[in-house]
Amino acid sequence: MIKKKSKYLIMAMLVVTLGFCFTTKTVNAKSVGKVTNVKVSSITKKYKTIMDASLRKTSVKYKAGYKITWKKMKDSWKFISNPFYKVAGYKAAGWGILGIVITTAIAYGADVHFHGLLHYGGAPHSEWWCFVVEHLVIWLIPSLLVYILSLFCSRSHIRPIDVLGTVAFSQLPFVLLALCMAFPPVRHFMSIQSLQAIEDALSDKMFLFSAIWIGALSLLIAIWVLYWIFRAISVSCNLRGRNLWIVFIVGTFGGDILCRYLIGLCY
Repeated sequence: MIKKKSKYLIMAMLVVTLGFCFTTKTVNAKSVGKVTNVKVSSITKKYKTIMDASLRKTSVKYKAGYKITWKKMKDSWKFISNPFYKVAGYKAAGWGILGIVITTAIAYGADVHFHGLLHYGGAPHSEWWCFVVEHLVIWLIPSLLVYILSLFCSRSHIRPIDVLGTVAFSQLPFVLLALCMAFPPVRHFMSIQSLQAIEDALSDKMFLFSAIWIGALSLLIAIWVLYWIFRAISVSCNLRGRNLWIVFIVGTFGGDILCRYLIGLCY
């Protein structure tokens, strides 16, 4: 019985072997290189997906960085154009008083006098208290005028510290103005007392070129101060339109005239 089973098993194995041999096809070696039906499409797709995702992430990072940089630039420009939406009250007063101290020190060292809010030059006396009085006057007198006028022109409750702080902060560019006025060509030009000396100075081209550029820069800084005072009045006194312009013109230009009169009493 066992022998019959082994015979059948051997015969079955021979039949399977012969069938495999007859069904197997031979492949020419030259045709191997022409094989195209290789299943690599899924692998390629996965690779491309990974590459696209990485490039997309890099692009997003660059775009995000660009947006962040642009936002910082916009925020900086917004602060420069109107800082009083973020700085007011005691904080503005602290920064403004610090600026007044620095400006006074530079003006004293360079012998540059502030005769008013919009007038600068030399003076016959250079005692230290003169410089202190000058900068206190050009801060307090315009602030006082703005505060008194805003009580009549504004419907809001006006705090004195807001007016004093924002006006002091708006005079921070005077630090740069004092530095410009401290340059030797400007100091030399301010010390000239005769017409002949002025003609001699203007004949020097380098001196004239330096004086023109520094003078233009000083004019821009003065305009910057006026613009900040305008914004300070608008925010601290909650004024718009005609009332804002009335308070600004009387407070700055009227304050400049009053400052010149009071400072002139020191000499």
